[in-house]
Amino acid sequence: PEKRDTESILTLVDLAGSERQSKTEASGQQLDESKNINRSLLMLGRALNSFSDGSNKTHVPLRESKLTRLLSECFGGNARTWMLACVSPSGFNYSETMSTLEYAQSAKAIINKAKVNSIQQRLELKELREQHQKLTQLYNTEKENAHAMQAQ
Repeated sequence: PEKRDTESILTLVDLAGSERQSKTEASGQQLDESKNINRSLLMLGRALNSFSDGSNKTHVPLRESKLTRLLSECFGGNARTWMLACVSPSGFNYSETMSTLEYAQSAKAIINKAKVNSIQQRLELKELREQHQKLTQLYNTEKENAHAMQAQ
């Protein structure tokens, strides 16, 4: 039977909703944090749109925010990507709900070709080291037996 050693990375991200200043009435440091959240969500939206259109003609802005850099493996790479979209039925949150659904639609359009990351060489090296250790022990045992026989 073939032995395989596999590795994987699980990335869980809770994307905060768009921070609308008119709704939250944020000011000061809270307003600055809201601006950063909105900037990251904007960059994520651009990256999702770039990957979901499938044209590969446009530059994909993955390095423009920490969020897109963290999620870069999820876009068109060797990954499986799921998106859970939480929406509100309230008319008060209509624009946020529609924005969330647009993100989800873009994420759904991304096609990834995930495959198992087999680390065959590392496993073979581990097996060779174990085999070397066993052979060294066997050699030392036989060497001691030979010395014992010569002494008799």
